[in-house]
Amino acid sequence: MRRLAITEGKETEFLASYIRTEATQAKKLLVYVPFVKIANNLGTALNCAVYHRQIDMEDRKASQISFSSYSTGVLVATTAFLVGIYISNIDSVL
Repeated sequence: MRRLAITEGKETEFLASYIRTEATQAKKLLVYVPFVKIANNLGTALNCAVYHRQIDMEDRKASQISFSSYSTGVLVATTAFLVGIYISNIDSVL
C-alpha cells in the first residue's frame, strides 16, 4: 500500500490527477482526507461532492444521498462521513 502525503498547491493537483486515474477504474470512489481545507480543494479540483463537518446538515445529507444513489461518482470526505454510513457499492476507497 502506498501512502500519499498531500497538503496544498501542487500536491493537491497531483492527488487530483491520481484520483482521476483511479476513478476511471472504479465506478464509485470514496476519498478520505484529514482536513476540511484539503477536502474543499480536492472537491473543487475534481468538481465532485464534498462531505465534512463545516458543511450544513442539509448539504451533507444531499452529498450522501447523491453519492449513495448513483452508480458512479467521486466523494471527497473527512472522517465526519464515517459515522453511521453504510454504502454497499463503493468500488474503491483512497
